[in-house]
Amino acid sequence: MKLTIPAYVRGLHPEVEQFMHKFGNCRRRAYNMKKKDMDRLSIIRHLREDSDIPARYVSAAYDTIKALPSHVTFGGLELQRLRETGKITREEYHRRRNRLLVCRGEASQKGNLCLRVEEDGKLRITIAQRQWVSLPLFVPEKYRLRLAEAPYYTVALKRRDDCSGYDVRITVPVEEPATVNEPERVMSLDINSGHVDFAVTEKVNLKPVAFGRFNCSTILDARKAEKRYTSFTFLRSVHANEEDGILSMWLDGGSEPTVLHQAHVGLVHNEAGLLPAEAPPQHKVGAGDFNMMSLPIHILQVKV
Repeated sequence: MKLTIPAYVRGLHPEVEQFMHKFGNCRRRAYNMKKKDMDRLSIIRHLREDSDIPARYVSAAYDTIKALPSHVTFGGLELQRLRETGKITREEYHRRRNRLLVCRGEASQKGNLCLRVEEDGKLRITIAQRQWVSLPLFVPEKYRLRLAEAPYYTVALKRRDDCSGYDVRITVPVEEPATVNEPERVMSLDINSGHVDFAVTEKVNLKPVAFGRFNCSTILDARKAEKRYTSFTFLRSVHANEEDGILSMWLDGGSEPTVLHQAHVGLVHNEAGLLPAEAPPQHKVGAGDFNMMSLPIHILQVKV
C-alpha cells in the first residue's frame, strides 16, 4: 500500500528546466521504440548508451510511457494546435511540453538517489553525474515524520501552469491498515418525499432489531446548518441499548434516546411489484414476524 504526499517548490530553476527537456526527450524516444515492439530491456539499454542522463532516470522515463496507448501526443493536442497555428513560439512549445521529471526510489539506496529529500528539508535534484541542484521544499507538517521514516520513496516533479514553481508528489510505502470489522447489522431505508422509513436487522439471519420512521418535515424549511445537523444526528444516533439490547434512535435531537414502537411502511411488496399500502401495517419493536420483504430494497450497511 502506498501514500502520495503533496509538496511544493517555489520558483523555477534554469538547470532543472534544461534537464526536464532531456527527460522529456528520453520519454518520447522510449515511447517510439515501444511502438516498434522493442522490449523493455532493449529500450532501456539503448537509451542508457545514447542519452546523457543518469540511468535511473532512463528506467523512470520508460515507466511513465509503458501504459500509454498508441498515437499519443505529448503535451496534448491543444498545445500542438497552438504551435501549428503560430499562436505560440517553438521555444514555448518545447518548454510547455517538457514539464515532468520522475525518479523511483529504492530500498537498497535508503530513499531516492536522484530526487532525494535531504535532512535540511531541501530537494536535491541530480542533473548529471555528481552534479546536483538543491531547492527548498515545502512538505506539510503532518507528513514529515512519515517521509523521514520511509525506507524509500518515488518523487514526481511537475512544473505549474503559471510557472510559479513545481508541484512535487512523493509516494511512500505504508503498512496495510488493520482489518476493518464487518458490520453485524444492516439498515434498510425506504426514502420518500416526506419521510424515511427504516428497519435494522441482523446481517446473518435478517432477524429484526428495530424499525421506525423519520419525518423529513423537520428539515424542509430549516437552515443549511440545521439540515446537516439533523441528517448527521439521524445517521449517527443509532445505538444499541446496553440494558435490554433493543436498538434505539435519537430522531428528535433531544438529550434522551427514543425507542420506536411502530413503523408505517408506505409501500408493500407483492407479485405485481411495489404498490401503495392501503392499511400500513404496525409492528412492535423486536416482533419476530416482521417481514423484511415488505420494504423496498434501499440498503445502507452501518456498524451499530
